[in-house]
Amino acid sequence: MNAHRLFLPATISLALVLAACGSDADTGADGGANAPDDPGATVAPLPTTDDPSGAWVMVSGPSDPIPGWDVTMEIDGDQISGTAACNGYGGTVEIGDGTIAVGEIAATEMGCENEIQQLEQDFLSSLATAEAFSITDDQLELDTPQGVWVFDRLAPVPTAELVGTTWVLDGYVDGDSVSNEIGMDAAFLELSEDGKFVGATNCRSLSGGWTETGSEIVFTDFTADGECPDAVAADLDSRIITVLGDGFRVEIDGALLTATSQGDEGLTFRAVG
Repeated sequence: MNAHRLFLPATISLALVLAACGSDADTGADGGANAPDDPGATVAPLPTTDDPSGAWVMVSGPSDPIPGWDVTMEIDGDQISGTAACNGYGGTVEIGDGTIAVGEIAATEMGCENEIQQLEQDFLSSLATAEAFSITDDQLELDTPQGVWVFDRLAPVPTAELVGTTWVLDGYVDGDSVSNEIGMDAAFLELSEDGKFVGATNCRSLSGGWTETGSEIVFTDFTADGECPDAVAADLDSRIITVLGDGFRVEIDGALLTATSQGDEGLTFRAVG
């Protein structure tokens, strides 16, 4: 089972300064390095690189991806965020025409297995020294001194289908297995359009705020009130809190919602009403 993210303001110093790529020579209409003889002639503009805004998931790089522990990246204006296999991160970014410069980044603190922590360290270190990017057929390549990280574009969270519905728990997913336990039907989740949510485990009530971050739903504040009467109830309660509290990916198929956290632990819910 995953350790719960602490969301502490630990800061990873990843500041860098990049020089934009360019050339002092003007390009003539014939493609040569000299400016055109006619001062009134129009010089063809240099090609531009596609906008990297949006959410991406790493598919290859200097360090191999680990199934169930996604490395994601979302760029929104001058902000960059995502999940670095184990922990969430966020910071500032400057995007030029094919250039990228990442500023200081803050990350959460959650302990994971050594190989997952190593992937996280490798990626964040590379991100700090990223120099350029390119996009081809919805695949982004991030150039760093350590090598090239390749990302696929992530589909957006199906927020319209998620909010305004009461979802009742009917299964716990661990790898390829799905289990049903007594008391699951007392657990539910309901997200509203105003960024608030309410819910329950089998023994505690849940409330707080939520936001869409990249490909995940993240609870910006999370309160669990009440007490669990026995070890069985407390175990299910802990599983629910672990998945929902860590940030989770969303898949909706008709009336079935699957919420999956890093490490591929998940919960299945069914819509009611």
